[in-house]
This record gives sequence, structure tokens and C-alpha cells, in this order.
Amino acid sequence: DFSKFNDDDFDLKKWVNAALRSEQNPNTLVMKLQLLMQASLSIQMSFASNLTRRVQQETVESMSTVVELDKIKDRMLVTEKKLKQADNWCVLNDQIDLLFEEQRIKKTSSDSVSELHSSTKRVVAHVRDCIPHCLELTNGYTLVDVVSAMEFYFDLLVEKINTFIREMRVAFGVEAGSSKTFQEDHWVGFQSSFKLFQVLGECYTEISGLEQECIEAVKQHVTKGPGLITKLETWLEADPAKYAVNKTLMDSLVEGSRTNLFDKTLELFKKPINNCNKLCVDFVLSHVKSTLHGVHLSEEWVVEEGAVFSPSPLSYITNLGDYLLLLPQQLEPFFAEENIPLDTALRLVDFTQFPGMAQDVEGDAFAWLTCVCQSTMFTIVEMILKIHRLSGAGCKQLTADVAYISNVMGALEVSLSRDVVDISQLLSLPLDKIESAETHTIPKYLRGKISAMRRPPY
Repeated sequence: DFSKFNDDDFDLKKWVNAALRSEQNPNTLVMKLQLLMQASLSIQMSFASNLTRRVQQETVESMSTVVELDKIKDRMLVTEKKLKQADNWCVLNDQIDLLFEEQRIKKTSSDSVSELHSSTKRVVAHVRDCIPHCLELTNGYTLVDVVSAMEFYFDLLVEKINTFIREMRVAFGVEAGSSKTFQEDHWVGFQSSFKLFQVLGECYTEISGLEQECIEAVKQHVTKGPGLITKLETWLEADPAKYAVNKTLMDSLVEGSRTNLFDKTLELFKKPINNCNKLCVDFVLSHVKSTLHGVHLSEEWVVEEGAVFSPSPLSYITNLGDYLLLLPQQLEPFFAEENIPLDTALRLVDFTQFPGMAQDVEGDAFAWLTCVCQSTMFTIVEMILKIHRLSGAGCKQLTADVAYISNVMGALEVSLSRDVVDISQLLSLPLDKIESAETHTIPKYLRGKISAMRRPPY
């Protein structure tokens, strides 16, 4: 039984004994074994040959797969590179589009302002022409409709103005400290913004002037036909609610010198006027903030007494002073002569939203300059309070810088802010005198901050 060779517990002695018992001739048994071995060997050789071919085939297939994977990898790397290039081009394209958009806004600003002015004048002229027609044809019954149409137009116009102001802030880098360098068109943008501010004041003046014209037109119409108010009764049955509104309006126009006819439109214009004023102020402050950026980290504040040291003002503060001293020159075209529209706009500005401005400030050119200077001093104080430490020499340097900007404010006839005065005093006093009786009027947080930065680190 040759199948026993496959058993796991195959015993050679037992198999030979059993085979000899069944096969009397040992030679025959040996021959059978040899034939079996040859067959087995043939089968093994065939199996090995097949196995070798299969291994070779699988190896070739594996190598082919590796090659294909390598090709795919190369293609993926090339694709990734192309995608990155495409992404870079998209980013570059977006940047170019933004640049062109900014340039478009800058070039068309002289914004656009002229078109706003002329379109407002046209609308006001149309309303002015409609008033006598309303009185002649409807006894003033449709006057409220004319005003409603005007309000609708100006509501859309004001929305566009506010959007344009936001675009100008971005185009000229007016956002807080967003412009790290002084742009060549900085003053061009400032002039355009101030021109827009003036035009908005003129729009307000034109609309408010309609009120008096409307009152005069109604009064004149009354003198021509005394039955004006009674004739209005014919509209009562058509629309009682509208009749009541018109009756109240006509009575106020006949009896008084003031009406609320255009109050909604006038109130509407206050928002873009204040937004545009903030744009003008921020034009200055954006340059102030970019000039002061990182100054609190200067090594000048911690230089030791033994080092070469000159207490003359540093370049950041002299550059800032030169810039502020240019402001009157930039404002001169607007205030050289009487400018009622600009004065009107300034009176409508809420200056109390800016640091250091009193509640009862009168809106005029000096108030605007004061507002900018007070905001500048507030920004300088913010920078000073960020300084971590002042050596003795650093304290002298900061004292010289504060004195310089104080002289600039004096040249502009602007009073120093309380914080600037207090800081100047705290820098000039010996360190052990900062908490003395003579500084009791200075806020505690300011005394503590200046004392901490002047105190030696050991």
C-alpha cells in the first residue's frame, strides 16, 4: 500500500515487514518502489517546473504592476504639480482682478462723486418742478406721493453710497494699519473722500431747501385760491387715510414755517455723511497706525546709559509730525472760502464717537482737525503702553518723542490729550516720585503702567 507514505505517522519498519509478507519476491518490490520513485520524481519535476513558470509569471506580473504603479505615481505627481500651478494662477488671477478693481475705484472716484452730485441735483429739480403741478392739478393731494417717490430713490442711492465708501476703504488701504507703506495716491484718495463728504453735505442742503420752497409754494397757492383746503375735501371719499395725511400736511404748510415733509430723507443722509467722515479720518489714522506699527518693540527703549545715545526724536515720530503738519495744506481747498455744504456735513457728524471729543463740540474745520489729532494722540498712547520696559536712556528717548509730538500739536493749535500730558509728567519724574502726592490726579492704571516699565528688571 504505497498510500502509507503520505501518512503523518508513517513507520518504515512496519511498512517493509507488511510489504514482504504480501510480496514474496523482494526484487519485484524494489522495482515497484523504483518505478514509484521515478513517477514521484517526474511529478515533482513537473510541479517544480510549473511552480517556476508560475513564479516567473507572477514575478513578471508583479513587476508589471510595480511599473504601472510607478507610472501612475509619476502621473499623479505631474497632475499635482499642474493643479498647484493652476491654483497659483487662480490666486494670481484673483489678486490681479482685485488690483484692477482697486485701480478702477481709485480712477473713477472723482466718485463717481461728480455723478452723485449731478444726479441729486436732477432729482431735487424734478421734485421742485412737481410741487406747483401737484398744487394746480390735485390741490396738493399727491404731494405726499411725490415725496414718497423721492424717498424711495434716495433710499437706493444712500445704499449705493455706503457700498462705495466701503470699496474706497479697501481700494486705498484705509482699514486699520492695512497699508504698511505710504501710497503715492494717498492724498488723492483723501481729497476724493473729502470731496464726497462735501457733496453729501450739498445733497442734504438741497433737500432741506425744498422744505421752504414747498411752504412758500403752498402759501402762494392759497393766496391765488382761498378754497384750497376745502377743495381737498373732494378726495375724502376716495381714500380717507390718505386724505388725513394730506390734510395734516397741507395745514402744517399753510400755518407754519416748518414741516416734517422731508425728515425721513434728511435722516437717511446722516448715515453716509458720518460714514464718509470716518473714511476721511481713517485715511489719516491708517497712516498713523502703519507708522507706529512695531515701534513698541524697538531696542531704543532698552538701550543702556553707557551706550551711544542722543535724546533727539526718533524718525517714526518726526515722520508722523511731518505728515500731520501737511493736513492743513490738504484741507485748504475745501475751507479757503465759505463752504456751506461742507459746514452742513460737519454739523451732522457725531464727533463724540472719536477719542477725546467733547459732547458739545461745534462741527467745523477746526473740530475735524482736532478730531484727527486727538485720535492720533490716542493711538500714540496705545503704542506707548505696549512698551514692555524702559531703561533710563529709553525713558529719556520716549520723553523726547512725546515732547516732539506735543510741539506738533501746539503748531496745529490743538490741545494735548489728558493721557499725553500725564505720560509726559510720569516720564519726567524720578521713579520713586511716580506714586507721590503730585501725581494723585493721574489715573492709577497709567501710574502703574509707566512705573512698571521704568522699573529695573532686577
